[in-house]
Amino acid sequence: MANKAPTSQLNPSSDHRESAPRLPYCMNVAEAGEFLGIHPRTLNNWRSQRRGPIYIKMGGRVVYRRSDLEAYMAACEVGGAQP
Repeated sequence: MANKAPTSQLNPSSDHRESAPRLPYCMNVAEAGEFLGIHPRTLNNWRSQRRGPIYIKMGGRVVYRRSDLEAYMAACEVGGAQP
C-alpha cells in the first residue's frame, strides 16, 4: 500500500475542535469535479485546452488547491438583476 501524506500536510489549517468536516487543502480531479459540479473529464479537457482553474502537477498526479477552485468560481460569476 502506498504511503499517504499526513492529514496535517493536506490541510494545514485543520482545527480538530470544529464539528463540521473541512474540505481537503488539495483535491484530485474527481474531487475537484465534484466540488465544481462538473464531470472530471471536463477538467481533463480544460487542462488540455489550457482553460479552467489553476492546477498543480506533482509527478504524474494532477491536484487542485481549494483556494484556486474558489477563485475560479468567483471569476466565473455573472451579475444578476438587482432586486
